Amino acid sequence: MKMYYFIVIAVTCFLSITGYSANANKGISQSDEAILVKAKDFALNREYNEAIQLLKNEIEKNSEEPLYPFTLSVIYQIMMFEENNFEFESQYKLLHNKVINLLKAKKYKSSWNLLVEGSAYGLLGLFELRMHNRFRAISCGLKAIKLIGKAKSMDPELYEADMPLGMYVYIRSRLSI
Repeated sequence: MKMYYFIVIAVTCFLSITGYSANANKGISQSDEAILVKAKDFALNREYNEAIQLLKNEIEKNSEEPLYPFTLSVIYQIMMFEENNFEFESQYKLLHNKVINLLKAKKYKSSWNLLVEGSAYGLLGLFELRMHNRFRAISCGLKAIKLIGKAKSMDPELYEADMPLGMYVYIRSRLSI
């Protein structure tokens, strides 16, 4: 049952992002979205090698787009969780750093970029939790919520931010401190 919850959380990290190209100046282009949806479909059907290859090809073609390495990092996370190992830890960490560096290099901090950055830190928080680094997990989680909250305050119509913020509120309500 624990694996089910992790997979749901990890998949929602990129499900919420892949549906946001209705307004391309805020999110991603339709061609990028189509590729990400295809990668998501591969992953949901456990065709991980196909998803990995597709995303690696896109990363080579478009090295400035952070969503491709982010989505690939989600797939590595899911694969590691399913196998209950950390086989792809080095690949995951390289991709995470690539996403953060790409986003920090952008001069304009849009609500969309903050959402992606927050999602990357949220995913890192889940990874750190699995590694039993609880303080790092909490730190990453709080950073994720701060970034996603800022994205939502910049753009109240950024509905993709509602899911991670809602998950945070729910999980906090279930914890006893």
